Amino acid sequence: MPVKRFNLTKRLVDSLTGTGTELFFWDAELIGFGVRVTAAGVCSYVAKYRLAHGQSRRVTIGRVGTIIHEEARTKARKILSEAKISKIDPVDRDDREALTVGRLFEDWMASHVTRECSPNTLAGYRRVYTKHLAPRFGARPVLTVTHRQIEDMRVAMSPTPVAANAALRTLRACLKWGEKADRVKFPAGNPAESHNLYEETPVDRILSVPQLRALIGALMTTGPRPAVRQALMIQLLTAQRSGEVAGMRCDEIDTQERVWTITAKRTKNGNSHQVPLTPMAWQIVSDAMAAAGRSPFVFPSTVAGQSFDAGTLSQAVERLRAKLGITEVFSPHDLRRTCSSCLEMIGHGEVARAAILNHTSQSVTGAHYSAGELSNLKWAALLDWEMALRQIMAGTDPFAQSARDRRAEEERRIAGVPLPASNVTPLRKVS
Repeated sequence: MPVKRFNLTKRLVDSLTGTGTELFFWDAELIGFGVRVTAAGVCSYVAKYRLAHGQSRRVTIGRVGTIIHEEARTKARKILSEAKISKIDPVDRDDREALTVGRLFEDWMASHVTRECSPNTLAGYRRVYTKHLAPRFGARPVLTVTHRQIEDMRVAMSPTPVAANAALRTLRACLKWGEKADRVKFPAGNPAESHNLYEETPVDRILSVPQLRALIGALMTTGPRPAVRQALMIQLLTAQRSGEVAGMRCDEIDTQERVWTITAKRTKNGNSHQVPLTPMAWQIVSDAMAAAGRSPFVFPSTVAGQSFDAGTLSQAVERLRAKLGITEVFSPHDLRRTCSSCLEMIGHGEVARAAILNHTSQSVTGAHYSAGELSNLKWAALLDWEMALRQIMAGTDPFAQSARDRRAEEERRIAGVPLPASNVTPLRKVS
């Protein structure tokens, strides 16, 4: 059916009224430019064009009376010309040009990270974006972000190479998702690609006995608010990851068996993990649960219905380190490493330590232990660790052993057991 066209002048447009049905009046000169009149009589300028794959699209330019007639015609001419020449949807292009890094990041978090990644990963991305990316790029349209600007950020963050790499990886992943989801198209490629990552030299920090004594003293008396201090003590006593400790839920605690079960969705390796709570750990968890009230979290945040995250523990440790005068930088993860190293010095082997740390890479021997045996190994090792910490708090060093201590231990163990007779002829002294 042929489309009836009109000389779409301002006088004609002003005379249009509602007839109870939707009507379109198309211009005879500028093909695709028209006026839509709703059943209620609302008139709007529109433009209609075909996309590259043949689909027809109609967009509203503005309501009659809120936009000048000639301005509407000029906008329609631009839209129709771009759609015909570039074969790119002008409206889609405008949406992409207006899309900010902040908006894309939120869409990435909601559509991908929340569904595909662990809560700890989600919290990590959020922390990196808020601290490093939002101030530089949050309000900037995505298509205006350049390779040079990202490189400038990387160079400016060179004193903190780990943070610089995290910021670059986060931005790169977000922009890559935006391209894959067809939210943005970079004519010259993703500007976050082709940047060199800084070399990260892992530092195995193990707290000394004096440092442990000072830290425990601060956590047991003053410092951060009680819930944060309790969480750090639990991390020290159980050697679990910061995010797992910070997000501890009341329904994960078996009050009869005194066992904390970290659900599979909250562990790094996706395996459910049971942690025995030794007397000191159990007392801390009991007190925290009582203080938490109706909160589902053992260590609730000041924000109702939420727990605090691993970043809160990191900030607390940094403040405590400065307060205690500890010059070496250390993190909550170093409490986990310290526990593992001290357990080795006490005499607990790889199987027990791997079971406590919830490491998936177990030795062949460890693979043959039953769940009950591993539970007993974990409990015995963590109990020995608590004993060592109690000795440290009392002012002694459970790991110090002098030559005199070793001789006394030798005599105790072999007392009354004679040496076997030897038939070996002593060597003659050569003159």
